[in-house]
Amino acid sequence: MSKTKLITLRADQAELIVAPHIGGAICGYRHRIDDIICPWLRDASPQAIEEEWVSEMSSFPLLPWFGRLRNGTFEFEGQRITYPSPRPDSPHSIHGIVRYKPWTVQSQQENELIIRYTHKADAWPYPFIAEQRFVLEPLRLKVHLTVTNTGHRVMPVGLGHHPYFVRHANTTLTAGVGQAWISDEEVMPLNLAMHPDTDALKQGIVIDRHVFDHPFTGWDHVADIHWPDERRTLRMTATQPLDFLVVYSPPCKDWFCAEPVSNTSDAFNLNATYGPTEVGGQTLEPGQSLTSVMTFDVAFSD
Repeated sequence: MSKTKLITLRADQAELIVAPHIGGAICGYRHRIDDIICPWLRDASPQAIEEEWVSEMSSFPLLPWFGRLRNGTFEFEGQRITYPSPRPDSPHSIHGIVRYKPWTVQSQQENELIIRYTHKADAWPYPFIAEQRFVLEPLRLKVHLTVTNTGHRVMPVGLGHHPYFVRHANTTLTAGVGQAWISDEEVMPLNLAMHPDTDALKQGIVIDRHVFDHPFTGWDHVADIHWPDERRTLRMTATQPLDFLVVYSPPCKDWFCAEPVSNTSDAFNLNATYGPTEVGGQTLEPGQSLTSVMTFDVAFSD
């Protein structure tokens, strides 16, 4: 059994399972229809939950940055910040810090949950509070993510979500995007360019026929996923500043990722060369908050 209780929200046939102690992650989002489970996100395995492998969850929050931070280091307002990578296979710190931290429950109802993580200054020298509010409806899930600078100086920040969607042979993804960041063999960004599949993405692609690991700029804040064999769809929308869409679809997997984020990889270093529409990222004054909302609207067709 898991060390801490999982929390299940319900709204009619919809279920959402959250693990506050595993980085505030989602462990499952599905519908139960006549004893048949229809998962929208990949289910976290019992072993992943037991071992608290956050990267094996259904989705997890990204804060205070998305993607890789080159050698875990950047400079901000004259100070050199180093947040070492916890992974022995890469020197580049990835996807922020909150996914490695336990969150605490602030309030819980049958279909709504608020959890919080409070960060005290460490290698990331900016104290902050992160809060997630999950609101489950029969055919909709909303995830509000808020970060508040509780320190006494300006804090750089990026945020987003890392959902893993169920992937079948005919699953399609449709999204309006702009240029893509092209990366090196370490998945570090090299340059911006038009991706050969950008136009196809706007029309809809069978995700199983494509390999992606790209942050796209100019996302129109809508992504449609269709499972034609099961006659069901999911529309993901996101509010600003989640202006970038990361599409990650490695070969031979039963999942893929479409991640709404507010910055591209290594944005804290790239912003010395590129503008905000190209790399994203925000700053928060002391006491200032930033909120985004990711919404899943799901539907079944006859």
